[in-house]
Amino acid sequence: MTLTPAQIRGCLGYLNISMEDMAKETGMSRTLIHNLVSGKTAIRDKHSAPIETYFNAKGYRFTDNGGIEPAGITVKTYRGRTELRKFVDDIYETLKQTPSEILTYNVNEALFDEPLGDDFVTAHIARMAALKNIKCRAIIAKKNSPKKAPQYAEYRYLKNENEGDNAFYAYGDRFAVITFNGRHVEVVVLHSAAVVALNTDLFDAAWDNAEKIEARHD
Repeated sequence: MTLTPAQIRGCLGYLNISMEDMAKETGMSRTLIHNLVSGKTAIRDKHSAPIETYFNAKGYRFTDNGGIEPAGITVKTYRGRTELRKFVDDIYETLKQTPSEILTYNVNEALFDEPLGDDFVTAHIARMAALKNIKCRAIIAKKNSPKKAPQYAEYRYLKNENEGDNAFYAYGDRFAVITFNGRHVEVVVLHSAAVVALNTDLFDAAWDNAEKIEARHD
């Protein structure tokens, strides 16, 4: 989807947000926003991603036909081994476009090895570690659970007898619920900044009560 100046102007108008306020909240300069809105500067992917994330969090999203509409919650489901790779690719592509914190709760990283394959897992960790301005906070269920991404992840321990069977993974404006049932895996992703914000508050409370552990950098 190609974002247009009119769409940005429309959202600013509906929400009664000034360019100054948008600049403060997004970290973009007021001059850049003015140039994007006026058409003096072409809107590229590096501009679109943070702008879409900003307005989604405010309750609006852009449509493919050049309009805007209230942002509801969209749901994407990944089922099976092949689609698990698509989910992991979405994590990378989302954070590549809009770096943010990753939150994982009760994820047993070892459960991903067999369906994804060792080569894919290794390549994914390497590409994630190469991204700038991201970090991960991971709450695991057992101290001896695998800790595969110490390059960019901090791990804490909070006892859970059902390690990894049901877990969540929050990244960008996406909140994923992951279920492993034997060899079957299903991931349901909610595209909603509001859902991510709510669960971040809950995660923070759990994080404060979790035990710190050291992950080795081998």
